[in-house]
Amino acid sequence: MSFLSTLKKNNESAILNAIDVEGFINHTRGEHRKAKENIETIKTIMENLKKKTESLKKKIENTKIAHLEQEQTLEVEKAKMQKLEIQLEHAQATQREIEQLKKPASREIKSSTQPLPPLAYAEFFISGDRHLKKRTN
Repeated sequence: MSFLSTLKKNNESAILNAIDVEGFINHTRGEHRKAKENIETIKTIMENLKKKTESLKKKIENTKIAHLEQEQTLEVEKAKMQKLEIQLEHAQATQREIEQLKKPASREIKSSTQPLPPLAYAEFFISGDRHLKKRTN
C-alpha cells in the first residue's frame, strides 16, 4: 500500500502543480494581453508624435520662409529709404544753391526797381535807335 499511497501523493502533487501551472499560464496570458494593449497605446502615441513632429517641421519651414521674405522686404525698404535720403540731400543742396543765387538776384531786382534819374531814363529808351520824344500838348 505504500506504493499506492506514494502514487496517490504524486497524483495529488501533480494536480496541485497543474493547478499552479494553469494559474501561472492565466497570469502570463493577462500580462501578455496588458503588454499588447500597452504596445498598441505606445504605437498610437508614437504615430501622433510623428504627425505632430511633421506638422511642427512644416510650421518651422513656413516661419523660416516668412522670415526670409520679411528680411527681403526690409532690405528693399532700406534701399528705398537710402534712395530717398540721397534725393533729399540733392534737393537740399539745390535749395541752398537757389538761396545763394536769390541773394544777388534780389539785390539786382531791388536796384532795378528804383526810379531812374530823368537823364538815365531817357538814355535807357534812346538805345537801339529808339528815341524818347517829349510830348507837347
